Amino acid sequence: MLRAAPKYKMSDLIRPDDPLESGVDCSRLHYLAYKRAGVFGVRRVTSRDMAAGRGGWKGVDVEPEDIDELTLVFFTFKKERPNGHTGTFILNGKTSKLDLLHASSFYGKTVLVPYEAKYRNKVTALRRITIGDKIERTKQSIPKTAKQPTGVLYRLFGINK
Repeated sequence: MLRAAPKYKMSDLIRPDDPLESGVDCSRLHYLAYKRAGVFGVRRVTSRDMAAGRGGWKGVDVEPEDIDELTLVFFTFKKERPNGHTGTFILNGKTSKLDLLHASSFYGKTVLVPYEAKYRNKVTALRRITIGDKIERTKQSIPKTAKQPTGVLYRLFGINK
């Protein structure tokens, strides 16, 4: 998906399963990646709903020092839109740092960018999605790699790992 660099488009006219070429916003990017990875039970909802765990986006909140690959990050850029944007942390093989993958309205496409202060200062929630858990667990008992189909999601995001 990253290699395809789908254009950014926020529109109520785009249905969840329309082709990638129709464009993506931040939440549709994640919905399509998880769906194509075979993760069932997630629905196309807004980033605000994703942050609240609605639409099947269940998981655990994590502290900033506990972020890892594929942790979802939620931002508030406008006060009236809390958790109005989402991205995913991806390990940059060249720098060994976590970069941010997101559908950017600024760049007009899906991008992988360094996780800099301009993003860090706007973070409002961090969530590790758990897949297939039948029991709600506390965040202390969930390892960083808890049931995340890492390889499949990396391939879908277009990253060789």
